[in-house]
Amino acid sequence: MAEVVKSDRSRQTEIPVSGMHCASCVAKVEGIIKAVPGVSAVSVNLATNSASLTSSASGFDLRAVVDSLNKGGYPAKLA
Repeated sequence: MAEVVKSDRSRQTEIPVSGMHCASCVAKVEGIIKAVPGVSAVSVNLATNSASLTSSASGFDLRAVVDSLNKGGYPAKLA
């Protein structure tokens, strides 16, 4: 997992995501992540099995993203 604080208002985080096999999986993972409060943007890369997301810098719980992905059938974990 890589995390970069872009400003005092947002941060960018990249997390590994397993279980993706096709473009449909990518769309599902994007939808799962976008539904988590505090996420403003998401980009999922099938080739690298990762998701890059932009979120609010304060009050955002990355664990909520990981838990949502795991419940959705796409294993993810914090480093």
